Amino acid sequence: MTAPFTGWAFYNRSIPFVGRAKELHFLRETMRTAIEKRSSLTLLMAGAQGSGKTRLLSEFCETLDQHVDAVTIIHTACSEDPEPAYAVIQRLLRQRVYSDPDDSPQVARAKLQEGLSQILKSPQKGEEAAHVIGALIGLPFEDSPYLPQIRDDETQSIEARAKEWLVEVMRQDTERAPILCVIDHLQLASPEVLQLICFLENALQDCPILMIGAYTGSKASRIAAFKPLRALKRAKLIELQPLSDAETARLTQAILTPAQGEIAPVLKAVTANAFGNPLSVEQILQLYIERGAIDPSKDPWILDPKLISASPIASDLQTQIESRLSRLKENERQILDRAAVLGEQFDCQGLEMLRRFEEGVRNPEEYFKWDPQMAQEECLRILENLKHRQILQQKSVSDLKQGCYCFRHQVERQVLSQQIAPARKRSLHMRAALWLKDKADPARLAQHWDLAHCPEQAGLCYQQAGDEAAKQRALPEALAFYQNALARLPEATAPRTRLELFHNQGKIHRILGDLNSAISCFEQMLRLAWILNDRIQGGVALNKLGQIHRTRGEFDLALTQFNRALTLFKAVGDKRGLAACYDDMGRTDLMRGELDSAEERITEGLRLRQALGDKRSEAVSLHHLGILFSSQGNLKSALDTQNKALQIARAQNDERTVTDILQSLGAIAYQKGETEQSVALWEEALQLSRITSERRMQGVLLNNLAEALIALHRADEAERHLAEACTILKDVGDKRALADALRNRSNVHLSRGTYAKALEDAQNALAVAQSADARIQIAQAQCTLGQIYSATLYGELPDRPDRMKKAQTAFQSALELFKSLGLPAEWARAALAEAAFLAEQGRLSEAKTSLEQVQKLCERLSLLDLQKRAERILNAL
Repeated sequence: MTAPFTGWAFYNRSIPFVGRAKELHFLRETMRTAIEKRSSLTLLMAGAQGSGKTRLLSEFCETLDQHVDAVTIIHTACSEDPEPAYAVIQRLLRQRVYSDPDDSPQVARAKLQEGLSQILKSPQKGEEAAHVIGALIGLPFEDSPYLPQIRDDETQSIEARAKEWLVEVMRQDTERAPILCVIDHLQLASPEVLQLICFLENALQDCPILMIGAYTGSKASRIAAFKPLRALKRAKLIELQPLSDAETARLTQAILTPAQGEIAPVLKAVTANAFGNPLSVEQILQLYIERGAIDPSKDPWILDPKLISASPIASDLQTQIESRLSRLKENERQILDRAAVLGEQFDCQGLEMLRRFEEGVRNPEEYFKWDPQMAQEECLRILENLKHRQILQQKSVSDLKQGCYCFRHQVERQVLSQQIAPARKRSLHMRAALWLKDKADPARLAQHWDLAHCPEQAGLCYQQAGDEAAKQRALPEALAFYQNALARLPEATAPRTRLELFHNQGKIHRILGDLNSAISCFEQMLRLAWILNDRIQGGVALNKLGQIHRTRGEFDLALTQFNRALTLFKAVGDKRGLAACYDDMGRTDLMRGELDSAEERITEGLRLRQALGDKRSEAVSLHHLGILFSSQGNLKSALDTQNKALQIARAQNDERTVTDILQSLGAIAYQKGETEQSVALWEEALQLSRITSERRMQGVLLNNLAEALIALHRADEAERHLAEACTILKDVGDKRALADALRNRSNVHLSRGTYAKALEDAQNALAVAQSADARIQIAQAQCTLGQIYSATLYGELPDRPDRMKKAQTAFQSALELFKSLGLPAEWARAALAEAAFLAEQGRLSEAKTSLEQVQKLCERLSLLDLQKRAERILNAL
């Protein structure tokens, strides 16, 4: 499947491919290698502007079928104009499923779903893949059952799941034929696209795929310009060198094939001044034509040796282009200036709008000469002439949904833009922004307003672009847009808009795990709320700050912020804010092990939310109440409450709360000894957390899964999960969960008999828990330390008595703390571990007494797995 590149012609005569034989051979051999080894390979092609990158790729694609069997070829180029982050990926996928660029969104969505269904060989999978990927690339299915609208945008991110579907689609597609994927002008790609390239290279290593990215610049420039591409592990770099003098002469001679007369002076001049750059060759020959030294209107072309000798040629590309542009007529130059302002694509309607604006300002009499038909015809005539002169080329479709034109080479547009007087450029960009208001995306409008020196209008457009990116779950892109908006909207005239921007930025930073940046944003939000005397928004900011401090284990500071928020909400009678505060304070008490206070506050928050009829928040409070029941050892009530919360959350399409509840249900299953069930629940929750980009929850779930896998004697899998969990939890600053992960990693080492590493991780877990005043985690770490010390009792080590003493102290500290916290299930686990230690010491009477207590408690709490373990030890005694 091949879509043609731009035609390679000069005055309607094809330009043959000259030079680059070595590079072309290398591309073909790399494609063969990818096919034969069924391996994904990546090439980055660098070259100066006009060096022939696109032409080389065109020749490679157009002749590939002569060298290998059927290959699926998809290719596109990044745009110089602002566009959504994944617009390049949308163009590639639309090309793959035979969707024309001018198809309506409705038709494009239908073709995407049909095409993916064929590739995946399943209508159901194709539908889900199309809906998820479509939401990422800007083709959203509004009524999708897979991506329901969720009121809390904070949790909306499908990037991870969309990437998984892209991998599945490409993997399945390679079963039919190998894939060649080409992206030109990669220097204009968004960071998201560059990161996606790295992700695909890693995820599709065993698939016959060749990905090629071509960009303007040198190999060295890649390091600075393409930081995300540093993750590419196996990419090869190709740098296009200038053509040799002989190749430059051959290219010139090939273009001048229809000419008669002595061409040696032309060959000499071109070779001397083009410096091996194919675009310079074209520009120099065009200059000769415009100066009359070459006449292409005759067949054969006529060369004038005298004019050739008398026509000096500049030796750099920009000066050559400037020389050509200086020979344009006034009306031609005016149209090109306006075209350069409008963007990468333009049409007569836009050009005419700018003409009327400029000429109407200069000459009001033009109002009375209004003849739309004549103006349209004149514009088209000039555009066709510029097309004939090799400056413009016509495109069949555009984002404006009309036939349009573009510059043959973007460097010509850049030179034109540089030469427009600053005041005129500002004025033209302002008019372009006004005209494109309902025709272009907000990011493109923002660029026009920026260039018009209208920062406030640009800021509002960047805010709109950020909101749209957030809805499409492109969170890094949304952050960048919000930052641009803040840089342009002054506090003096837009304090409320800035408050909203800081709020949105803070939510995204928190989702992505950058808690320091989130705190900074919410503090700015709080400051602006104070200036505006907006107590509701001030309470929201304080509440968000409290949640972050709670995540970090800074419980006293968290409660301080919640109390401040509570004061503000009470002052204005905001019941929704009061409910949130009570629930958050109860959750904090729960984390500290203060269960009575936690129950009182969570219940009050639940009462207020039920009175408000806020179903989504009701599910959150029920979830927290279920956690409280689990902590008290009341697993039946916990299970009933969590299932009720899950039913409400699913009905509200609240993916974040569903994830939290699945995590808690997995914990209940684990406590009941249903380890396989806990793994299934946590894996489902992990998948959802990747969809919503909740990094902290990903770390928690990976840790939980590791703990279950340890119990299932799958230590290697557990260790891999724990490595990722520790990295995430350190990044997001969740000390409680990090202490859990370190303790579980200690248990992995303990299961392998590597006691030194086990002891180190357990001690670190205790230190982290103590720094966060996380008493539950402190007790758990002490219990693990007791198990490590007691596991090393056997042998002839000289410090045996000391280790026995340390083990006894650690177990007793854990048991006392669990008892004081009112956590019977945790106490039972610690008591069981201590009983095993007592039995090993020969203190059988004490061990039996403890085991009998554990048995009775486990029977009451329905902790069947612990009960069976206690029975086995008793029977052995």
